[in-house]
Amino acid sequence: GVQTCALPISRLSLDRMEALTRLVAFGHALGRSLEWDGVAAAAAAHLPTLIRCGSPWVVAVSPSGLSVLLDSVSNPGAALAAAADAAEMHERGAYVRGRDVCLPLRVDGALVGVIGLPNSDISEIQTSLVHEAMGLLAGAMRNAARFEQVAEASARDPLTTCFTRRHGLDVIDAELRRSRRAQQRATLVMFDLDGFKRVNDDHGHLCGDRVLAGIGQSMAHVLRVSDIKVRYGGDEFLVFLPDTLAAGARHVADTLRQTFEATPTLWHERAILITASFGIAETTAVESLEALV
Repeated sequence: GVQTCALPISRLSLDRMEALTRLVAFGHALGRSLEWDGVAAAAAAHLPTLIRCGSPWVVAVSPSGLSVLLDSVSNPGAALAAAADAAEMHERGAYVRGRDVCLPLRVDGALVGVIGLPNSDISEIQTSLVHEAMGLLAGAMRNAARFEQVAEASARDPLTTCFTRRHGLDVIDAELRRSRRAQQRATLVMFDLDGFKRVNDDHGHLCGDRVLAGIGQSMAHVLRVSDIKVRYGGDEFLVFLPDTLAAGARHVADTLRQTFEATPTLWHERAILITASFGIAETTAVESLEALV
């Protein structure tokens, strides 16, 4: 009869097969992740077992700015510290920061993030695995950034860049619940533009759009990043001010009022003057958003 024998499989081959299996699992997990939370969960679950030279960290570069996607277990805070200089990665390649090697994550030349690895010798298999994992992660981060852009565009009014009414009310409602849990006061400011219908009637809707765009720009200059701006109606707006008492909200409202009055809209060599009327409501522990409005 014919005799057969099993060919010996080297330890190196087994390591490569195991590494490939882990890489495929990472790719599948990332493929199911369209948003940042999913990408972060996949990175936390798979990167430490994929990159066995230490505890990696990841900083994401998204339309909303820099954020920590995965922090280092062995070096807590490393990602947060590196986020401060991640912008430099636009101009440079890999570099050493403290005990870590910082590597740019790019897709088609665009920076989507930074990954940090302990500055130590790694095997040939590990080097190959790191590059493959970085490619998968960078692609998933680009997709998450695009998804964020689409979601953000649908949630914002294109003229004023304020949140649309439906999305904005959901965001404010969530912030109200957070304020209650933290036992913090917050304030809602509501205003509408005086005589805005007359602007549309006398000068046309294109002029009205220009006025609304200017209102949005003025709000962006006056308000904090944490303040929530909502276009509630045609010329009605809500501004939610976290951790702010009525006196502080009154100051914000008066600053907005003065800014609007001091910033006329130029239309066909005419200055369109706009004023606004404001109301303020400070939250209590039991008031709902509907009650505040």
